[in-house]
Amino acid sequence: AERFVAEQQVVFTTILDLDGMVAAAVGGRGLPITVAFDRDGTMVGRVFGELTEDSLDGLLRLVR
Repeated sequence: AERFVAEQQVVFTTILDLDGMVAAAVGGRGLPITVAFDRDGTMVGRVFGELTEDSLDGLLRLVR
C-alpha cells in the first residue's frame, strides 16, 4: 500500500486499517470505504464501495 501511494504521488492522508478499528469508528461495513473529513476533523461524508468520479466530486464538495 505504501509503495502504491508513493508511486501514485497521493498527496492526501491515507490509513492502513489492519485491525478494522477505524472502519468501525466511521461506520464502515465492508471494503473499500472512502471517508472525508473537514479541517476540524469532523467526518463530512463517506462512500462505500468503488469510488467513482461522481462520488469523489460529491465528497470534495462537502469538504470545500
